[in-house]
Amino acid sequence: MSARRTILFLLPSLECGGAERVATTLLRNLPTDGCQLHLGVLRKSGPLLEDLPDHVVVHDLQRPRVSRALPQLLSVIRRVRPEVVLSSMTHLNLAVASLKPVFPRRTRLVLRETMTAAQSQSIRTLRMLGRRVSGRIYRLADSVICQTDTMKRELADNLRLPEQKLCVVRNPCDFHRLKQLATTGDSPFAHRGPGPHILGLGSLLPVKGFERLVKSFPALLRTSPAAHLWLVGTGPCEHSLRTLARDLNIEDRIHLPGFQKNPALWLRHADLLVSSSWFESAPNILVEAAACECPVIALRQTGGTQEILNLTGQTNRIVSSLDDWKDWWFERPTADVRQRAEEVFGLKTVIADYRQLLLPESPANQRAA
Repeated sequence: MSARRTILFLLPSLECGGAERVATTLLRNLPTDGCQLHLGVLRKSGPLLEDLPDHVVVHDLQRPRVSRALPQLLSVIRRVRPEVVLSSMTHLNLAVASLKPVFPRRTRLVLRETMTAAQSQSIRTLRMLGRRVSGRIYRLADSVICQTDTMKRELADNLRLPEQKLCVVRNPCDFHRLKQLATTGDSPFAHRGPGPHILGLGSLLPVKGFERLVKSFPALLRTSPAAHLWLVGTGPCEHSLRTLARDLNIEDRIHLPGFQKNPALWLRHADLLVSSSWFESAPNILVEAAACECPVIALRQTGGTQEILNLTGQTNRIVSSLDDWKDWWFERPTADVRQRAEEVFGLKTVIADYRQLLLPESPANQRAA
């Protein structure tokens, strides 16, 4: 009997960020036939903890930040002795890659990059290290996963990474699960009138640009006085957003309900999702909106937003301003949009790509070939 092949995922925590959601989706859906899945987390906390399947072995490193976790990271890698380590998030990637020379001899390292070059300049660690040093550290990895073609080009140009180490693997979206979640419960807008109900989803951080959305909302109220804006998430900008709403005298139309366990329900019943970010690497929420039949509008930004909209057949849904709200923005996506999104980002496609990258020439791959 052949030995079981082992994959070790590494994450800072299980909060509801994009990288964490991608990792838990992979852990739920990667094949377990002949394969053992492990997850090392700096802090075993966060709402996504309950989404982990029972077959995943979780290692709690009990460290507050990456800079204090290097011995624990190396310890769990040597103890598990995985065939491959998959690390996500830039600051964790740098730490894990720096340990690669002392990995077990046959353990490969795959880094899943989460930031574009523009975003990386906002990370203090990367600014301190500089592109040259960061590139040298990243070159220690066996492969670097890019979420978009845009990200791949930027990493190649800015960190001078070899082309053969870079690969594009899209973020997975569980369309079937989202469809089920979207119909579980009543509309969160049921007691707030006919709307339209505008949705912003994500952490309340400056990069999300929610202040731009709030400032533009009075323009919609002039033509749709029953409109409401819902900013779903938590973060340090909550107080400033509430203050801005009061200053604009629209505090009764701006709602910040905090963290919501089931964003699919909100997407299904919203009249429009607005992506107001200054930059995004590959916003999963645009694909999830297509899965939940929610129309989207994105403010023009750097990163992979335009690429995702192009891939889903929604090229015209990126705009330069929210000052003039158009009626066609509220038209729900067609069946063709959902089909194209599932073909590119659905589990069947993305899990096969990850399986081939993480476990090349595995028995499961040979049967699927």
